[in-house]
Amino acid sequence: MRGPGLKKGLFLLTILFLVCAVYPYGSPSDHMAFRGRERLRDEVYINLAVDKVDVDKREAARGDKITFTVTLHNKGEVIRGPVVVRAVSGEKTLTSKLLSNFYWDVKEKMEVILVWDTSKTEPGSYPVKVEAPLFEDEDDFDNDLKLSFEIVIR
Repeated sequence: MRGPGLKKGLFLLTILFLVCAVYPYGSPSDHMAFRGRERLRDEVYINLAVDKVDVDKREAARGDKITFTVTLHNKGEVIRGPVVVRAVSGEKTLTSKLLSNFYWDVKEKMEVILVWDTSKTEPGSYPVKVEAPLFEDEDDFDNDLKLSFEIVIR
């Protein structure tokens, strides 16, 4: 292949590469139709939400343990593990728990207990968010819950 045929072939390959790089998991219409949701294996709708977080202490001394009781809610279809539930402050993970080998039916709720050992935590005020992303880059609006108060370590 020479001349215009080669140029046309390279042009088409470039277009194909760009389309695959921009939409690696389906067509643009798929992404628009499922915006705000996660898709897995064609049409399975995944939506794991953090409904509620109870904290046993709003203020603690360094070395105390703080317990988070997290209520997770499967608002999508059937979910099979694993998933990591974690409490974070900024970019730092305070505590986490791996839930593996489980099966959640539609609309099922689950309570998860997280314990933050503050022995290596510097004194200060910590804004906390509890999250349960099914995918590392998931940005669904209800898969995390930010506490309305900061936890103070003295």
